[in-house]
Amino acid sequence: MPRRSPRRRDLALANLNAAIWAVGNGLVSTTLVIYLALGLGAKGLAISLILASPRFAGVLRLWLPWLLAKLPRRKWMCIGLFLGTGGVLLGMAVAAIGAEDAVAWLVVAWALHHLLQYCGVILLWSWLGDLMPAPVRGRLVGARERWLTTGQAIGLLASFLLSFGWPWVAVRLYAAEAVVPRWAPLAWSAGIGAGLILLSVAPLAAMRSLRGSPSATPRVTWKAITRCATNAAYRRLLTYSCGLAVANGVTATAQNLYPNRVLGIGYEPMIALRAMMRLGQASLAPAAGWAIDRFGARRLLVVCQLIVSLGPLFYFLASPAAPWWAGLAWVAGAWCAWTAYVGINVGLDHLKLSLAPPDNNVPSIAAYHAISDLANGVMIVAFGWVFDTLAPGDSAALRLYAALFVIGWLARTAVAGLAAMVVESREKPA
Repeated sequence: MPRRSPRRRDLALANLNAAIWAVGNGLVSTTLVIYLALGLGAKGLAISLILASPRFAGVLRLWLPWLLAKLPRRKWMCIGLFLGTGGVLLGMAVAAIGAEDAVAWLVVAWALHHLLQYCGVILLWSWLGDLMPAPVRGRLVGARERWLTTGQAIGLLASFLLSFGWPWVAVRLYAAEAVVPRWAPLAWSAGIGAGLILLSVAPLAAMRSLRGSPSATPRVTWKAITRCATNAAYRRLLTYSCGLAVANGVTATAQNLYPNRVLGIGYEPMIALRAMMRLGQASLAPAAGWAIDRFGARRLLVVCQLIVSLGPLFYFLASPAAPWWAGLAWVAGAWCAWTAYVGINVGLDHLKLSLAPPDNNVPSIAAYHAISDLANGVMIVAFGWVFDTLAPGDSAALRLYAALFVIGWLARTAVAGLAAMVVESREKPA
């Protein structure tokens, strides 16, 4: 039997890391944290901060290239960051619920978790960029996306089962006469997910560090950091990414409040819809990667952007006057449309590697993520504040929900024009 090449072995280990991490990530999803916060009395602005604080914290990763240049150990820094993110989540699950200001603890821990995770992901993508040959990079990114989405679906379904079967679990974990809050299974789900995220670093430890590659020790200057703005091809990619971030931020708070507060849809159905979307993305991810290698990323980005833009319209059609199951059906339509995000995710991951300088990719990748996340975070907080300010009553809130969903549809549709302007690494902008 022929021996597996070191490159194939490393890529297999990277996919195993993706699968384990994704299961843990599914167990402690954004939906879980939001429903946990709502159970603790959070309002619209607090939900906006939970959604946006990771984006603001992510801006700090612009300093990551300088840190890596001072401590040129990309592999072990990446592992340390992922261990830190799992530890923060574990601390959130154990300590935040018992704290006096529980919602504030959730916001701070969620932001710190994402800061560490985002920095770790930048180093991991730099590492993977050295492992993935350019001619088949789309297929390799698509294969990794399949592992990620499948693992997230498994984690989401596990969280669903834990919450759904909580009455049976509670009588075995707690005294029969104890009053166990409804958010307790969500805290348990977060704790188990944190443990799996900690476990996911084991495959990374077995991979080669590739210390001899030029990108393993970045040459950091402000010119390298700002190259995404001065390079025409990367600037177009960044323009589309920021446009998408802004459009998504318009409806982020409304989308997370509307099912629970207006339609009366609980945690279990929403987490099941997220799992359904991830399973659909897992089935489509390899085809998305193949299409990018065969036809380029731009066409796929445009088509997928037009599909995902329909999501807010389904929320607009979900009327609180109808039975709850009718509202759930419309919301499910939105999540079906958002399955097309798989093409956007694979396309953006492919392009951020292909358009970055291969000998010094960390500064460009860090700037790409930081700028996009900042745009998204500003919009989320702004529209969360608008919601709390302009929707004091039920009728005003319903009108504002409707307006935001229509604006969100129009904004996401317009962003397809920015996707059409993206160029491939082999092309020169006109």
